[in-house]
Amino acid sequence: MICPEITVVTNIGDAHIGNFGSKEKLMENKLAVIEGMPENGVVYLNCDDPLLANAKPACETVFFAVHNKQAQFYAENIEEKNAKTYFEIVNGNERVPVTLNVLGEYNVLNAVCCYAIGTKLNIPSRQILTGLANFQTSGIRQNLVEVCGRKFFMDCYNASSDSVKSAMETLTKIDIEPGK
Repeated sequence: MICPEITVVTNIGDAHIGNFGSKEKLMENKLAVIEGMPENGVVYLNCDDPLLANAKPACETVFFAVHNKQAQFYAENIEEKNAKTYFEIVNGNERVPVTLNVLGEYNVLNAVCCYAIGTKLNIPSRQILTGLANFQTSGIRQNLVEVCGRKFFMDCYNASSDSVKSAMETLTKIDIEPGK
């Protein structure tokens, strides 16, 4: 039904494990999308995920990560302050500084993946970085909103344990004035 030229698998979490019984079966199911890819298709896998880091799909594979320096693309020197995240994307000998207007390690991971895909598609680095710098959350996902002079962190996507953990880690990094 779907024949993607590029596939991204960000993690093998717990959100859908009830449908498959194990993380290994869940990964097998997620990677089945590769069967519909053309011969020159590319899969991007999160090398921080222990199962994906050891996956050996039968197609070109690019690994991206935040922590695993064995990946082709990974992040270093991550700093979160003033509701922004600063870091560098490393690809071989290349180091590219990135600024995101959001907090959260998962956003860094997604940005590294976006950069890797943009590079593969021959999008100029400056254009990729501009797109990343202009990224903003919307709707009910990771928004810091002000209501009646009070700030609220709204992140209401789902309640999987991984999602809640990520939201709580992000919440601890938001600078709020005392009493606000």
